[in-house]
Amino acid sequence: MSIRAKTGLKRKVRAFRARHSKPVEAEVDLGADSARIRYGEREIFFRSRNLPERPRRTADFALLALSLAALSRGRNFRLNAPVTQSAYEHHRRYMWFWRTIDPKRFAPARVECPIIVPDPELAPDAGSLICLSGGVDSTYALLNNPGRYRHGLLLKGADYPVDGPSGFDELESRVCRIAGTQGLAVGVVETNLRDIFGDWEALHSGMLVACLRFALADVGRGAYAADYTPMQEALVFPWGNMRAVAEVLSSGLVPLDHLHSDVPRTQKVAFLARQPEEVLSSLTVCYETPHNAQNCGKCRKCMMTRLALQAVSDPSLREGAEVAMFGGVMNPLEFVRSLQLSPDPADPTRTSLLLRFDDIGRYLPEGALRRAIMNRLGFGRPSIPEKLQDD
Repeated sequence: MSIRAKTGLKRKVRAFRARHSKPVEAEVDLGADSARIRYGEREIFFRSRNLPERPRRTADFALLALSLAALSRGRNFRLNAPVTQSAYEHHRRYMWFWRTIDPKRFAPARVECPIIVPDPELAPDAGSLICLSGGVDSTYALLNNPGRYRHGLLLKGADYPVDGPSGFDELESRVCRIAGTQGLAVGVVETNLRDIFGDWEALHSGMLVACLRFALADVGRGAYAADYTPMQEALVFPWGNMRAVAEVLSSGLVPLDHLHSDVPRTQKVAFLARQPEEVLSSLTVCYETPHNAQNCGKCRKCMMTRLALQAVSDPSLREGAEVAMFGGVMNPLEFVRSLQLSPDPADPTRTSLLLRFDDIGRYLPEGALRRAIMNRLGFGRPSIPEKLQDD
């Protein structure tokens, strides 16, 4: 059986299960800095540290966590814990959003909520959190919103496993150094939620919001950075930290900010190139070294960042930033020429890489590197380069 046929069969099984199976009973154990969502023989856990303690009276975060499992697994749930009226309404919109976009991919499952309570008042001292990862997008968002958020939030259980050896401790140190330049403390939420649901590319923004809600005790402002512009997001959908998810899940109790979708990534890199060495040496853009959170300097993500730095016109500034981030300077021309792209035009990895090439190529000065990028894009003779805002 082909992979496509197997995928189609799995989706049919999930859809049948969602339409005909009885809901699984889910219970929530709430603690001061932890929570467990138990259903059947499985559980979803959340643990936090270095965050202000707040009383937990509702399980809105648990409703969103179960929504992710329901959509991707075709499981119906009955959540036996109090959820607010607004959380329930936004949960329904979120489920409708994904099933409307791709009814074959996402099962018509449901999460029943027998205990719905009125929304509490939003207290003046409610918390505010910005998601941080140590990467280009979140660091740009942090540095361009001084004083707006009271804490940073780092997630363990997404790119770094909750259990087992990893470089998370070093990543946390790096993120804390960056946040420290703004006088911001960083808290951590650990969760196994990614292990519970499938379809990581589409649903990871929902996981971010679930962790924000948990960390805020379901009341307060949350934020995460855009990693694509609106045009790019439309082409790589459903990849990325989607604006649509922030809009669907934002409520009066937990308003969500989707930060800087109007700024292309090359502009963000150029801005960061002008930051102190403490920030540059702490940036983490690599996905090849999760065991130590350092930048290998050779993988696709590292090379794309090196490539974006080529748009910075001041050579001493450009080279200084590259040395701080990667330990040395490298000409990315051969990388552009030799990078293997999938022959499938619908492959989202191919689309994402081409979008990054397009973004970088707009700002590079005329020369061999810009011509190589334009050739990879199939644009032929390059047009006049655009000017970076910070140049």
